[in-house]
Amino acid sequence: MIVYSYGCKPPHVNVPLVEEQLSKAHAYHNKLVEITRAHRVVREEGLLAHAPYAAAVKAHADVLTLLVEARGELKALRSAVHKREVSGKKLGAEGAALLDRIKSLRESERTSRGAARDLRGEAKLVHVALLAAADEKAAADKRTARAACNLYWGTYLLVERAVDAAVKTPGGANFRRWTGDGYLGVQLQHGLPIRDLLAGTDTRAQFVEAPLLPRTVTKKDGRVVVLPARERPEEHRVLRFRVGSEGRAPVWAEVRVTAHRPLPQNAVVKWVQVVRTRTAGRDRWGVRFTLEAGASPSRVGLPMVALDLGWRRLPGVGVRVAYGVGTDGNSFQLVLPEEVVSGWKKACDLRSIRDKMLNEVLEVLCDFRRANVEMLPAWFRERTQHAHAWRSPARLAALARAWKGQRFEGDGAAFARVWEWQGGRGDRHLWTWEANQRRGVLARRDELYAKFAALLCPRYGSVVVEDFDLTSPGIGRAPVAEKGTADLGSPHRVLGAPGRLRERIRTTAAREGVGVLTLPAANTTRRCHACGLVRAFPAAEELHHRCSGCGAEWDQDENAARNLLAAALREHPGGAPRPETARAPKSAWSRRKAAKAERVGAYAGGESGTARAVGLK
Repeated sequence: MIVYSYGCKPPHVNVPLVEEQLSKAHAYHNKLVEITRAHRVVREEGLLAHAPYAAAVKAHADVLTLLVEARGELKALRSAVHKREVSGKKLGAEGAALLDRIKSLRESERTSRGAARDLRGEAKLVHVALLAAADEKAAADKRTARAACNLYWGTYLLVERAVDAAVKTPGGANFRRWTGDGYLGVQLQHGLPIRDLLAGTDTRAQFVEAPLLPRTVTKKDGRVVVLPARERPEEHRVLRFRVGSEGRAPVWAEVRVTAHRPLPQNAVVKWVQVVRTRTAGRDRWGVRFTLEAGASPSRVGLPMVALDLGWRRLPGVGVRVAYGVGTDGNSFQLVLPEEVVSGWKKACDLRSIRDKMLNEVLEVLCDFRRANVEMLPAWFRERTQHAHAWRSPARLAALARAWKGQRFEGDGAAFARVWEWQGGRGDRHLWTWEANQRRGVLARRDELYAKFAALLCPRYGSVVVEDFDLTSPGIGRAPVAEKGTADLGSPHRVLGAPGRLRERIRTTAAREGVGVLTLPAANTTRRCHACGLVRAFPAAEELHHRCSGCGAEWDQDENAARNLLAAALREHPGGAPRPETARAPKSAWSRRKAAKAERVGAYAGGESGTARAVGLK
């Protein structure tokens, strides 16, 4: 599957219908989240009716409470002695005792969590009928919500797919506030050949040539100048996508698209999406074609490459996000250049300025509220009750707009200060600047990632990457930036986004027929690739390290890539399987599901349960 993305103009045909569909898609999403959450509550209440499981859940909750309290005590102790060291010796006897207690509680938490997980499977077998009734109730509610959503079927399928994917994540599906963002979709069942899409004969989606329109430019003096149409007419197209039906006739919406690259002729279109994103109050539209490509060329005989992904600040150079070593003897790195890093820093600085300005205005607002609490209108007192805890500029901006229409006696100075903050060269100006700065930097980064993957995959038959988990950065499986450098924290992790780079490589590899191997990252940095000695060293501080065993000196990222390559050659000497046969790495949810099925089979004691468990692996 390949996704081709293009920018486009706002819709110019059936615009009210498009807006209505976007709003209803948002409402449908939240309705599905509501049903999903209610279903989860009902299932959990049913499982808690099983006394052993309820007792195990309570025991786990009690251990978690003790663990949180112990960690709070340790944090308070560290704050009291102005220390950040983890060692118990640095914190004295009390700190050492707390650390031992936390270690014991963590072990108890893991044990109690495992016991609750096992008894949960037992409870599901005992209350099969109750859970089945809850599932049927949720399915019926979803069918009712679908019938009432009044969405074109491609769009509601996209919404349902997004909610189903969110349910499987650790955080679950969440409600979304209306920001103007949204998408409309058209599913092309069995695929639509590119030639038919371009011919404009299909009743679901058409991508036809657009007439060239002259351009108008307004000068500073107010004059309107008409310019000739742009060149390259083959790039100017109109996408017609179906948003409804009148009887059996399609109801179309249209957008003008600049097709900067042609669609591949050997592919078929499976989905067409029109997406709207809002940046700093400004709408941006785009089109996505999801394609199913033809057979990829054979990669037999091509070399293998291993990539160490992460983020590392190289002063004066940029941020290194990947280091690769291939069996062809080549080594290379991907570095986000200094202009990208400085652009990202500029966006962070603008956010810092906005936060400082917000705190200053909130201080004025809170002082005004405390000094005049008796004379304030009820709506103002209620709305600003928690103003001291506000962290979002949007809340203060909403208050300013409401305040402008409901002025009251004695509010002159305070209102003037709040209105000055959000208008002119104030927060709104900085918000627009920051949002566009951030969007531009991330777009540049994604372009570099796409070019890197496009150059990498045709040269190699197999790509090896690390199996890191970015959803749990605290457990040590995610790439860790070097410490001791003030500007290398979370901002560079977000800018580097190794997970996004890995996903881009996987997508391009699938398109090119390149196999991708995912291997554990344990000890890849600490193990010397020359002699195999595993020795801890301050990796956060040392880019180049000399092995204490053999004396070899190496770049730690290159060393990690060579260790990954060696491990891949040991496990797969013939290279990675082609994407069609390669098994994707299991997510945490998949692993939990397989383990649950195995436990259910063991509890049932029957062959059918074991068969189900094997089928999930």
